[in-house]
Amino acid sequence: MMGNPAGPVAHVPARDVLYRRLEASDREHEHLWVMTAAWRVSDPQTYATGRAPVLLDGESLVMVSGPGCFKCEQPWTRKRAAQPCPVGWL
Repeated sequence: MMGNPAGPVAHVPARDVLYRRLEASDREHEHLWVMTAAWRVSDPQTYATGRAPVLLDGESLVMVSGPGCFKCEQPWTRKRAAQPCPVGWL
């Protein structure tokens, strides 16, 4: 089986779809634990205009961070996870 020589190609959903997912995940005073990742982009204009697929390969990955709470912006700890999030709703 032959894969994509440029690496994995990710379909990034429309911004409104991502926002609805975020809203659906929100619970009052419940932490919203997330991981973030960053990839190096050689030609931002091409990606911003949608003229190229988004390549999320290991060679371009430059950072992985988390887990942390999206709402209160604090890193995960056992103690923090056992406490309510100080931010009620998004």
